[in-house]
Amino acid sequence: MNLDRFGKVLAVFTIIFAAMGVWYIYNTIAYAPLNLDGGYTLSVARIFANGGKLFKDINVFYTPMGMWIFSLFYPIFHENYPGYMVIAMLFLILSGIVLYRILREFSVRNSIAIFFTVYFIVMTIRFDGSLVFLEPFSAFWMLLSILTVIVSEKGNKLYPYFFSGIFLFFSYWSKQYGLMIIPGIVYFMLSGNGENKIKKLKVIIFTCGFITCVLVMLIYFKFNNINLLQVFGLMKGEHSSLIFNPGKITGFNYSIKGLIKILIKYSLKCVPVFFIALYYMIAKKIKFRRDIWFTFILLIGSFLPLYFAYYGHYFIYITPFIIMLVSILINKIFMSKRIIICFLAMLTIALTFLIRDNIRFKNSNCNRKLYQQEVVKLINNKVVTNSRVLFVGNNALSFIGNYLPVSNEIGYSLITDLKNSKLHENISSGSYIIYDRKYKLNFGRYNSLYSEELLGNPSPEHRAIFNIYIRK
Repeated sequence: MNLDRFGKVLAVFTIIFAAMGVWYIYNTIAYAPLNLDGGYTLSVARIFANGGKLFKDINVFYTPMGMWIFSLFYPIFHENYPGYMVIAMLFLILSGIVLYRILREFSVRNSIAIFFTVYFIVMTIRFDGSLVFLEPFSAFWMLLSILTVIVSEKGNKLYPYFFSGIFLFFSYWSKQYGLMIIPGIVYFMLSGNGENKIKKLKVIIFTCGFITCVLVMLIYFKFNNINLLQVFGLMKGEHSSLIFNPGKITGFNYSIKGLIKILIKYSLKCVPVFFIALYYMIAKKIKFRRDIWFTFILLIGSFLPLYFAYYGHYFIYITPFIIMLVSILINKIFMSKRIIICFLAMLTIALTFLIRDNIRFKNSNCNRKLYQQEVVKLINNKVVTNSRVLFVGNNALSFIGNYLPVSNEIGYSLITDLKNSKLHENISSGSYIIYDRKYKLNFGRYNSLYSEELLGNPSPEHRAIFNIYIRK
């Protein structure tokens, strides 16, 4: 297949995927319920917007930069959460623009770079990027850090490496997983042309950019009389001992079966992952040069979050590096008819899944959105205004209903164990605990501390029964 013909075919796919992406964005804004992480993130952002300070007024277990960014828009959107979904998607679009620049820096043809920019935006939005998560912010700063290193390499200047380190800190301060690109960036700096002394100096300058931000942050918290042990715990991603055992990073119930299941789902719906297997069809023709090694190391690092949990939004980290690798390979084997036909066939499969998901979106999500609103109405009939509320199993309701956290230390964390004695010590008299009984949680010997009341069904078509407990 010649260059012009393939370019025209790719342009058609670009337009179709862009249209499907716009459709998916519309569906999300119109019908999507607020996700659990979104309820947590926006509840914390609301406290920041109202003048609350980190650690003094609210504890968090995610690095806070994304929540600070959301807080800037609270005076505009208030509890209208689709507005925050738009902000998250805008950062994914910005990430796509940065990815386009990276592909062009690697001499990827313009038609291929434009297609994969659109494909990246659509697929990351499809994998929970349209909801309220912190990954879009982290991914943007991460890709910007990578682009800065690549451009600096070509420009023969050293000071931009300092800014690359700053951007890496911003990625990390948006979500701790931003650090996973460090091995790839260090490899890229050390594998370039020039004297070893200059290569090592690049790494040092890059590191200084990151460390400078860390020191500024520590000085800020120290001057605000914050215990730095709390800050270091946040930097490591540790949850409060009120939620999990001390030092535990996640409460996710991990299983190999679940990991394989979501990898298969991702492979079917985000087709470039299949294309890595096709690399072996061209391995004898293309050697692992520096750009491929760089992308491959970044790709391996991007799978790190799956070690802790296998949520769909973690693929926001993985997708750009798969796309970088595939783009470089396609660019090098452009005239191979067999590869191009396979690639277009897989794009058709991905497009089929995307169309199906768009068609099903309203029916599968609209009822859940209405359900959240109905539950909040029921809760408001029982809960005294401005009371402190702890939700077990549905953090989204804490933001929609504009409820206060039961304590600053617990915050809006998703509680998984109600038998923790320290937890109950931090719940003051008159506070509420509300949980969906499908979670089958119990208080153990602390049940006597609470009076119980049945909240009821939000509507006949919803079978879930909520319990409400009031701290005596």
